[in-house]
Amino acid sequence: MALRKAVYGLGASGRLWWQTFTQKNKDFGMTSITSDDCVFSIRQGGSVLIAAIVVDDVLMIGNDESLRQEWYAFMHGFFETGYLEQVLKRYCMDKCKYTASLMPQKFEIDADKLPERGTDQDIEEMRSILGSLQYLQLWTRPEISFSVNYLAQYTLRTDKSTIAAARWILRYLAGTKEKGIRFQYNPSTQL
Repeated sequence: MALRKAVYGLGASGRLWWQTFTQKNKDFGMTSITSDDCVFSIRQGGSVLIAAIVVDDVLMIGNDESLRQEWYAFMHGFFETGYLEQVLKRYCMDKCKYTASLMPQKFEIDADKLPERGTDQDIEEMRSILGSLQYLQLWTRPEISFSVNYLAQYTLRTDKSTIAAARWILRYLAGTKEKGIRFQYNPSTQL
């Protein structure tokens, strides 16, 4: 996926986000309106749904809640669980045996047994896995924060045991793909 290759904050990342979002809306059956490429609409019978991209947010209006939920489920499958599935495939963990616990009980890394500096290959693998996990922890999976940050201390002193611990977190995520934070509008909330 091209979106994965963009670095957040660079000029290209916004364009790749827009291109990916646009394609997903087209896949759903939406079309962009002629006066603004960032506004999409779909009509199904008497139902209308309009989605507008504003930076990295989406504003939605429509007259059919079930159509909105159908669109949301379609997008959710690609942008949230889809990213996790890509991460699992990247590290050959898409068919792994799941684990119910985030870290083994009484998990601890013995820093005295770690090398002063891991091999370049181990360091690269650890950085890559931790980078993917940090993205997930930041946006949808805060429960992995402690474990990911704990392992990040050993990025340069990594070996097969620390990489195995990072892969343990991936096994946990593989078994809990449908969990995460969902932000929903609540009209009764008052400030």
